[in-house]
Amino acid sequence: MPDTTTVSVPDDDDESILTETPTVLVCGGDGGIEMGNAVLDLAEREGIAERVRMVAINSGTEKFSDLDDDIETVTLKTPDRRFHDHDKRNRHYLRDDITIDGGDGAGRDPCLGRYYFDNPEDVGSHEDKIRRAISEFVERFESDPDVSGPSAVNVFHLVGAGGGTGSGIAPLVTGLLHEVLKDLDEEVHPGFEHWAVCSLASTENFDGGGDAPDVHWRYPANSLALLDELRAITDYDGETEYPLRIPLLASRDQANNRRSAYTITENPFSGVFLLRYDQDRSDDAEYREGVDRTAARVVVEWMRKGKGQPQFVDVENEAKALEHTFYEVRGADFEVPVDEIEELLENKRDYQAHDETVEELSAEIEALDAARAQLDAAIDADDHLRGEGDLVAEGAENADGDDVTAVPEAMLTEFERARQIAGNIDPHATRLDGIETELGEHQNRRTHTFHDRVDADRIQRAVFMAAMYRETAAELRSHRFRALVDQYVERRGDEIEAFDPAFDETDGAKTQFVQTIEPMLEDQIASLSSELDDLGMSARITDRATYTNCKEDLERTRENLQRLREALEERDRLASLAEDIAAERDDVIETLEARRAALDDARETAVSDRKTATQRRDAAKARMEEQIEAVREAPLGRFVTLPVASGVELDGERVAEDAGITALIDDGVMESERVATLLRETLDNHDDGVLGARLETRNESRTPSRDHPVVFCTQAVRERIWQDGAAGNAPKTVAEDEFDKQPRAVVCNDEQRIGLLAYHGGLALDDFDHGALRASLERGQPTLWGAPIPLAECYAYPELLPASHPVSMRSQVENATLPEWGEDDD
Repeated sequence: MPDTTTVSVPDDDDESILTETPTVLVCGGDGGIEMGNAVLDLAEREGIAERVRMVAINSGTEKFSDLDDDIETVTLKTPDRRFHDHDKRNRHYLRDDITIDGGDGAGRDPCLGRYYFDNPEDVGSHEDKIRRAISEFVERFESDPDVSGPSAVNVFHLVGAGGGTGSGIAPLVTGLLHEVLKDLDEEVHPGFEHWAVCSLASTENFDGGGDAPDVHWRYPANSLALLDELRAITDYDGETEYPLRIPLLASRDQANNRRSAYTITENPFSGVFLLRYDQDRSDDAEYREGVDRTAARVVVEWMRKGKGQPQFVDVENEAKALEHTFYEVRGADFEVPVDEIEELLENKRDYQAHDETVEELSAEIEALDAARAQLDAAIDADDHLRGEGDLVAEGAENADGDDVTAVPEAMLTEFERARQIAGNIDPHATRLDGIETELGEHQNRRTHTFHDRVDADRIQRAVFMAAMYRETAAELRSHRFRALVDQYVERRGDEIEAFDPAFDETDGAKTQFVQTIEPMLEDQIASLSSELDDLGMSARITDRATYTNCKEDLERTRENLQRLREALEERDRLASLAEDIAAERDDVIETLEARRAALDDARETAVSDRKTATQRRDAAKARMEEQIEAVREAPLGRFVTLPVASGVELDGERVAEDAGITALIDDGVMESERVATLLRETLDNHDDGVLGARLETRNESRTPSRDHPVVFCTQAVRERIWQDGAAGNAPKTVAEDEFDKQPRAVVCNDEQRIGLLAYHGGLALDDFDHGALRASLERGQPTLWGAPIPLAECYAYPELLPASHPVSMRSQVENATLPEWGEDDD
């Protein structure tokens, strides 16, 4: 990279290194301060900030808050309220309808802006501050051999014309600088060049905002007024009679010197650079930044003007003998889209964060569903175990069959093992505590894994109890008690019906036994016992057969009753065991159902959150796609963003904040041919191109960009893009054809931008972007956008205008007796 305090000029000139000329910036109003900040930023990037001093003048203090401490600030304010009526009567430029509220800003009214400066309480201190700032800055370089000679110090007066303060104070500041620089030139002998840089609001492209003009009409109208005042100050029309006197109400500086006017004895400017405001090229903020950068490039490169600095060849002013006074400057910046890419990357990070959230929530929902599926299987274990179809694992090839039930794989394993263990337990020979013991051993031997969102022990308990209940219930359904009762009813149906006419064969076996069979058998036993007692001991001898039959019937009946009672007792024990198992199963299922409800609530929340995150992700993606399109296909204009290569994956590592053009090309982020194509199109576009639009000059119609086009870039960019071009004609070749000569390529330190600048003189200011507005003024019916406007209100210095001007008040002011500040004019 070149040395940070010098600039290289790669041409055939013997001298290729030059130290920059010290430069003072006097910035008036918001627009001037913005241009001054742009100069400081560029000077800082190129390592020459110590050679620039800035003075900021404004009627509002908002712009001052962002300035560095070493910048001299001049705050303007109106005189005390008690003098307002007096001043309206004695200041010829203050209209009767003007409102003086003493607040911040001039409200786009140049007359009020002038009044802010023309304050007898402060105007002396304003002059002292500006004089001191310039003097102290110059004294720093007295011993520097590089600043000796007639062009040792530049003073640039920067104005964003169109507003109230910058336009309103410009002639006063010009007069102040004219006298201050003459004094300092005699005191410290540095040699000064006094330049003005003005951005002008366009009448054609500055939209008035609707069918009728609103406050926006003042921007182009104020620009025209300042342009006319500069014409008079510089004797552009040859009608100016020097000296010009800009009156002040009597004021005194710190040395108690009384001053009642600033006097301009000759054209005070080395030259005036006009930057036109052309709003339809791009939006306000973007174009404003482009204008500021163009102004910055003019100032910084003018600091390098001289031998070996050919970018401003033919604009020589050492003897104040310029070929022209007014020069139009048009500029273009082709820059690395660092801000746009950073915004894109930030939005990409936003998109990725939302996308990760969506994925996390989707995984959460999937996990909740998996856990719920295991809970569902455990809760419905009874249905699964007694189902007619086979159980298979979810996702198995036959999982969609008609005769199968799909369950989670872990649950399938659990069902199979629970069935196996339950099948090996004899319900007749076990109790609930024995079943609990088997369950505990089964849980301890667990090798398959359940979801971490469920309680594995409870899952196993629910399935195992369901399996045991199924086994116990099966034993209960097939128990011999049922068969015994059925057999008895079948054999003794008539007896039963005779004993109990209400007997119902559809009742359960236990009901049949308890309500009918057992009472009948007990009655039979009692009857047989009584009969046997009646026979007595003698019957054993006399009627042995009868006695024996009665006794056998009694014993058989007792055996039947005992067998049925034992079977019922065994059956009741099984039923009790089944009830205990069912109770244990129901308790654990109740717990599992509560857990399932909690999972459902969590899932509902996750689904809602995922919906929100999805909407945010989709919105971020849409913004990202728009930004990608904007970054990759930036429109051609005065402020052009270099396109990113199609398909490239942008990330923070590939695009650093200080990414340079050649580095990004080497890394594949940009395509050198696309950059070269943008340059070629700009240089080749006569009608709409940044540098190619035609303008009327004083003597002929010509393409002004053919005069002095300049390219600012690094050595690497110059070799790779400007001279070579990846394919087809290089921009340099196209430029030579278009301009009939080779545009000058100046190597600078800024690797992030390629700058184009064209300047030309000999302007026809009558037609300079305000021709129709000026013509309407001369007709006595000033109009803009089809509606009348009070254009005369925009002229804050009618005393400077030649007598031929419709708003001129020269004769009135020259012959008027100006009272001192505070005098009564009655």
